[in-house]
Amino acid sequence: MVSMLAFRVIATLLHSLAIATTGYRLWHRHGIKRLSWDDACSFLACILAMGELTSLWLKVKIDNEVPANTPEYALKQSILFWFTTINFAFIVSLSRISLWLSLRRIMAPGSLRKWCIPMAVVTALTTIVVTSTKGSMCVTRPTGPNQGNPLYCSSPIPFITLQTVADVSLSLALVGVPMISLWNMDLPSRQRCFMISLFAASMFTLGIALFHNILVIMSKRLLNQFTNHFEAAIALLVCNIHVVATGLYSLRRHERYDDDIVHPSLRTLVASKFNSSTVDCPSESSSTITTKPHWSHDQARRATQTSSRTEQTELTFTDFSASLVQSTSVPTLTIDDKVSSDGHPVETAFNSSSNPIHSLINTSFVHCNILSFVCKIA
Repeated sequence: MVSMLAFRVIATLLHSLAIATTGYRLWHRHGIKRLSWDDACSFLACILAMGELTSLWLKVKIDNEVPANTPEYALKQSILFWFTTINFAFIVSLSRISLWLSLRRIMAPGSLRKWCIPMAVVTALTTIVVTSTKGSMCVTRPTGPNQGNPLYCSSPIPFITLQTVADVSLSLALVGVPMISLWNMDLPSRQRCFMISLFAASMFTLGIALFHNILVIMSKRLLNQFTNHFEAAIALLVCNIHVVATGLYSLRRHERYDDDIVHPSLRTLVASKFNSSTVDCPSESSSTITTKPHWSHDQARRATQTSSRTEQTELTFTDFSASLVQSTSVPTLTIDDKVSSDGHPVETAFNSSSNPIHSLINTSFVHCNILSFVCKIA
């Protein structure tokens, strides 16, 4: 009795911590106006975690109030078991899907980024297949109070093998993909290692998943029912930790744009399109410019290829806009006050800078082109 109470308390604390981190995540993301699909998946997993926590203590109520070895007890025990099993599977699945969507947000466009959505779909399909296989190969047999899950499988090896392969492959992918992507990003080494360590927390989910699968094979029903709760809570914690940790890190360092590391804004996404080269910004006073970085992705840009320049030019959103204005060609036709030999005015093209009204019109066309370009990227 004491051990089971201790397991329930630990599971309750883990679920409560996972729910609390999800609440902080949603509050933080709403505060910076960047709620997205990865947050929606985390929210759905949080709702299911509340149901999982309720079922944990509802079983205690059923054991104490409903007589054992009765049809009513067997029915309620079976319903509660399948509710917990399905909840557990989809909490883990939604947490992994949320991680894939978060990775898609922070990764620069490339071959790895385009695989995030397909991997999220594979994660969902794998969960459906594993849960369906368990439902077709296993049945519930009533057990007494405090005797563990009422699950009986004729042969648990097939679905356990499938579940183990899925857990290992998806967890390793969730660690390897961000490690490769973040390692190639223009980030300071300290921030890069910090972010990699956060996504490497998926190994904790893998560890408890393997332990749970071993208990299923060994028919350890008493521990098996609690490892379900442990794995679901840890998966949701891992899903939220990169948002919570970077949010607290930015508060501690008082850096205004730290959140762009994990949740890049529009300007960061625009800049990431051009992070393979350096944009030269026009200037009237000097041919060598050094601009102050405005957000975290700008802290390590390449030097210009011109041998005569000795300073680096770092990419900012303002510099990018200025360069785009200079490189955008907008043909304009204006009227010059020239007169032909017969006394009639002749329409010719001339520099719009000679007329401030035409210069304003041309600048408006350039700004429209910039907005159209940015909308396509977004």
